[in-house]
Amino acid sequence: IANTDLCPMDRGSIFRNTVLFKTHAGNVMDKKEQLKQACDPATIAEDLMTLAGHDIEVDRALARHPSATAEILDLIKYAEDEEGNLDREVRTAVVRHPNVSTVTFRELSAQYPKDAVKNPSMDALLKEDSEILESCSPLLELEGCTESWLKRAASSSSYSVKLQALRNPKLPEKLRTR
Repeated sequence: IANTDLCPMDRGSIFRNTVLFKTHAGNVMDKKEQLKQACDPATIAEDLMTLAGHDIEVDRALARHPSATAEILDLIKYAEDEEGNLDREVRTAVVRHPNVSTVTFRELSAQYPKDAVKNPSMDALLKEDSEILESCSPLLELEGCTESWLKRAASSSSYSVKLQALRNPKLPEKLRTR
């Protein structure tokens, strides 16, 4: 995750609210300070957790933070935008985040498959949960799907999983003939 992608302040955000927030250490921060901390790659996960779920701009920064834990990502995946809808920016960043839990990845990959295949931890998710192929099988058809997912799909006992892998133009020829 590039440092320039972390902070919406760099895109000219206007801090309309002066909501004060108390951190776990007892420090009081306004929205600008919260966003600054959420954008700082050096901020530790414990401090990030105290920021989650209070402000949509902060949640957007947290969803891209390299130290955001699965617990933080699970908390903010239901963040709402200014109109009260689930925030697409947060949700796509969460499904792409390397620390996303398998449960959240399964849930969000159905809505955002093109973002899900950009997750650098797809192979680790597959190792952690071998049944993820079944629930995330539409990802097998996408060009960005990893070779390890395609290999596992080609040897799957599920016909539908194999079929979706066969639809991927990047499936190696040796796997097509199995």
